Amino acid sequence: MVKRISIIIFSTFCISILNADLLNFDKVFKNVRGIKKYNKNKFPEATNYFKDNALKHPDDATLHYNLGNTQFKNGDFEAAENSYNLSLRDPKFPYRSETLQNIGSIKFQEKNYPEAIKYFRDSLMEDPSNAAARHNYEVTSRLLQKQQNQQQQQNSDQQNKDQQDKNKQNKDKQEKDQK
Repeated sequence: MVKRISIIIFSTFCISILNADLLNFDKVFKNVRGIKKYNKNKFPEATNYFKDNALKHPDDATLHYNLGNTQFKNGDFEAAENSYNLSLRDPKFPYRSETLQNIGSIKFQEKNYPEAIKYFRDSLMEDPSNAAARHNYEVTSRLLQKQQNQQQQQNSDQQNKDQQDKNKQNKDKQEKDQK
């Protein structure tokens, strides 16, 4: 009887291990296939592999990161940002700096320069040696400054025009009152 129970417990244990290995193999296989498609610039196909994997393994930050990269390449910035944010849930995720940089790139594409700068800065906080994030931070900062200068100039020009219009109206009114 004890022998029979031991065999059942051992069999259950072996089946559990085999099942776990099969699940892990499927995840790795799909991830490798997705990476191969990505490297061949077949982004929609890569997205399918990564999306399926990310749905089956929602706690795997790397899968969400890979999915975000393909969605970014497909121009689906909203979905990419969501995938990147899912990968950032893992505080030990080794590509946090790159992920924050990619979200900054999304914000840059959307011309939301203040948010882009924030993400590039956060990326540099995670990894001060991230040269791409530093470059993007500097370029975006210059663009934001230029945009703000143009806005100030437009506001100033509009104020001058408004003042000129008001002066003209006052002058016209004075001339009309004198007649």
